[in-house]
Amino acid sequence: MLAQVFAAAAAVTAAAPAPHVVFFLADDFGHYDSTVWNPDAPTPTLGKLAAEGIKLDRHYVYQFCSPTRSSFVSGRLPIHVNTENNPSSEAGG
Repeated sequence: MLAQVFAAAAAVTAAAPAPHVVFFLADDFGHYDSTVWNPDAPTPTLGKLAAEGIKLDRHYVYQFCSPTRSSFVSGRLPIHVNTENNPSSEAGG
């Protein structure tokens, strides 16, 4: 009986392939710096990827990369992983 349950679960899993997920996180890259949102920008590959996939148009990032990267990796808000403030600006650098 248990073998039949596992066989049925394996058949369902094999029938539905997992989607391919690509996440781009670029430093110093503005919202209108790609053809996704600005047709005059010279990024045809990003434009093609966006046209063939899903565009996420609601997002929030910080002005420097540490809080954004730590939030993405940990799934938590930057204040909870102590990266809300830029360490180099606090040290005077």
